[in-house]
Amino acid sequence: MNATTSIAQATVELLIAQSSRKLEFKASRLLLYSSSQPSEQAQIYLYQLAKDAQAEALSLLCSSLLVGQGNESDEYGDVAFWVGNGEFGVAENVLDALGIAGEVRTMSHVVIYYLAKPYILR
Repeated sequence: MNATTSIAQATVELLIAQSSRKLEFKASRLLLYSSSQPSEQAQIYLYQLAKDAQAEALSLLCSSLLVGQGNESDEYGDVAFWVGNGEFGVAENVLDALGIAGEVRTMSHVVIYYLAKPYILR
């Protein structure tokens, strides 16, 4: 297990433990999913997204781009996730698809940039 997968593993274990749904993790793609796996093209894109998020976090001297520099823990890192097709423009819908109840916060502008890329993943 390399450092990228290792830091992602702690995040995945936490999310799986808190989820009311069955979540699977494909370590080779840093991909967490709750429904069927996405296409190979989508997996490649999401893997690059996770790697880019981890690289950006490292450049900001934090472990997670999504959580940000205010996070006091260095044990959790960013992973990509796939929730299937649906209306996921609202954070609560994404959390529901992952089976995770929680507080929704505004995401980093860098993460929004990547999520806003005009790709249709199927």
